[in-house]
Amino acid sequence: MRALVVARGEAGPVRFADVDEPVPSAGEALVEVRHIALNFGELNYLHLWPAGAVHGHDAAGVVVRAAADGSGPPVGARVALGMAPHAWAERVAVSPACLGTVPDGVELAEAAALGIAGVTALRVLRERSLLARNVLVTGASGGVGHFAVQLAALAGARVTALVGSPGRAAGLRELGADAVLTDPAELAGTEDRFDLVLHTVGGPLVAQAWSRLAEGGTIRLVGYSSGEATTFPPKALFGFGEPRTIATYGDRTSTSGELTDLLGLVAAGRLTVPVGLRGDGREVGDAVRALFARTVRGKVVLDVASGRGGERYEHVVCTPSPRPGRWLAGVDREGPMDVLAEVLRVVGCAGRARRRGGGRRDLGPGAGRRAWCGAARGLPGHGVAPHRGPAAAAGAGRGRRTRAARHRARNRRRRERDDGLLRPRGGGPGHR
Repeated sequence: MRALVVARGEAGPVRFADVDEPVPSAGEALVEVRHIALNFGELNYLHLWPAGAVHGHDAAGVVVRAAADGSGPPVGARVALGMAPHAWAERVAVSPACLGTVPDGVELAEAAALGIAGVTALRVLRERSLLARNVLVTGASGGVGHFAVQLAALAGARVTALVGSPGRAAGLRELGADAVLTDPAELAGTEDRFDLVLHTVGGPLVAQAWSRLAEGGTIRLVGYSSGEATTFPPKALFGFGEPRTIATYGDRTSTSGELTDLLGLVAAGRLTVPVGLRGDGREVGDAVRALFARTVRGKVVLDVASGRGGERYEHVVCTPSPRPGRWLAGVDREGPMDVLAEVLRVVGCAGRARRRGGGRRDLGPGAGRRAWCGAARGLPGHGVAPHRGPAAAAGAGRGRRTRAARHRARNRRRRERDDGLLRPRGGGPGHR
């Protein structure tokens, strides 16, 4: 399979390579990855990983093999991966401790962007009560910053967002910021004293934030994107009253609980996922350069090509119709097999697709409803009885069929039943 591995050449920090398929342990699920999300830290600090290792920690996809010990989500579940090692590959073996189940209505691309950025913001902000507190978020236009502004506002804080230029301030007030500063020099002029500073920039800005910290306040250093040193003026670290603190952040424990909470907020419409750049996985070089140039507001999400080697299908997808005992047929002549699997998952049907060139493939969750999927002929959008297969796709809903047409349909149905494509004639979804 293909994966992004650590590289230390002029071409960039990562490169595509063919790697061995993952072999899950008893406590790991096998996930087919659909989207990956890039983070500045994992690309900037490559010395922490060996050359050639499959890189990345944040992704989203579908479980294709559940953990053998029964833990974690079942086959077919859509999942987000957060702080999961070796995530930037077509398939990954991952502990359920790093998985969150993606609710209906949440796109997998959005779920992929939560990972490190969302969990970091949530964990830092959960350390103390924020109700009616003053919170400063530096680097607020980045991935962590976008999440932090929203989550702090949801917790009842008065949020000040600090960005490096006016062009990076767009949308922050809509996310919940009470004030937006577009120049670090503006920090010295504010009258606010901050109870918590979530710092993603580092450098001289740390000392400036320290000067505006309230008694008992804390600066949490979650990033150092500036790459500059911090120098405190004489006596700056001396003071009376309740102690002020500076603390680092490096929590690498299980993320499943936080991912579940974040996904719930997204599904409820209370949290917006900041995808600032969406592209194809083959464009990773351009995406990395944009990330390092700090031209992306929010997260970078890349789509991963199907891991089935370009396998194609011809199919009819049947979904329940408002009319009792009938299904609606939607025809898609040709496309990637994983797209068909996703359609079946969304409509809650199991199904079978005919491979291009022969053979069949079982798809879908297999629970309850059943869809007929075979070589498609006819037009989409007509009512089709579940036992009739594609025969009515071109003519159902257009009046009574002739006796010859009914005989042809009956004979075709018998042949298809013999092939194992159809269940015995009977009712609609749920028929056994």
